[in-house]
Amino acid sequence: YRYDSPFARDLINSVAAAMRGTSWFAPNLFWIRLWIIVLGTLFTEYQFATTGLFFWGVLVGVAHASIGLSIQHDASHGSLSRKSFYNSLFAYGADWIGNTRYIWFQQHILWHHPHTNHPSLDPDASSAEPFLFFKDYSKKKHPVAPKSPGGWSKYQDYITHFVLSMYGPSVVFNPSAYTLKHNENIPSSLVNSFFSKHRVTSVSFRFFYFLRIVVLPYLSGASLLTSLFLVNVVCGIILTSLFVISHNFEGSDRDPTRLSSEGSSSSSSIDWYKAQVETSCTYGGTTAMVLTGGLNMQIEHHLFP
Repeated sequence: YRYDSPFARDLINSVAAAMRGTSWFAPNLFWIRLWIIVLGTLFTEYQFATTGLFFWGVLVGVAHASIGLSIQHDASHGSLSRKSFYNSLFAYGADWIGNTRYIWFQQHILWHHPHTNHPSLDPDASSAEPFLFFKDYSKKKHPVAPKSPGGWSKYQDYITHFVLSMYGPSVVFNPSAYTLKHNENIPSSLVNSFFSKHRVTSVSFRFFYFLRIVVLPYLSGASLLTSLFLVNVVCGIILTSLFVISHNFEGSDRDPTRLSSEGSSSSSSIDWYKAQVETSCTYGGTTAMVLTGGLNMQIEHHLFP
């Protein structure tokens, strides 16, 4: 990638000028929304844990999705506060909702953002395959094209929402809380030298999640299926519905390696800033921004996370 193109310099200078006098960190209204979400989460979790009612479980799933979108995500990017303590504290929101902060960091910060929609490096680019395909592989050869995009994908118009809803269970019931390695691109040396130091915290949070969300509602009358899957399925379908929108509008580029900024096929000359613009999608206005934690502004977020 290139980071010093005329486009990049002009973009950075323009945004810096527009932001002059404005803090890059969370304003007061952000913190007000944060505490509304926190208190709402505690209230709905208490109701679900003490009644086991389906209604409260759905609301817990919505609250957990709000933590993922509007608290944990920004905290993981270090954008809540100049003080790293607060960013680190609220980044544990990932653990509160059944994920793991350090797995999220690997998947989202270390690989998705640097390599947005790169066909072989972005873990989000093909995570639903072979059930769902968001890129048309039929028009030309592709470096990671599946041998037969048929199979289940023939029915993806009918199974999309079901497949996306499985994101929640795939995270919650994943042993990554112990392994602390998201994929094979993460060097084992990094896992052993840094992430493994946090294994006790990660595993403890996961047990705490199961106690709050599975065991207590079950003891209060929820069915086993409800206590095991309701919250994470609701949370998962909300999150994934937004995830797939973020990079899959018509006209967005599903493969930034296809052409460089100079029109050649050399991957070493891809304009990184241009790639972020062309592979992301911004939509909606103030209402969407409040409900998604600003993640409707994907182009801006990918340029300046």
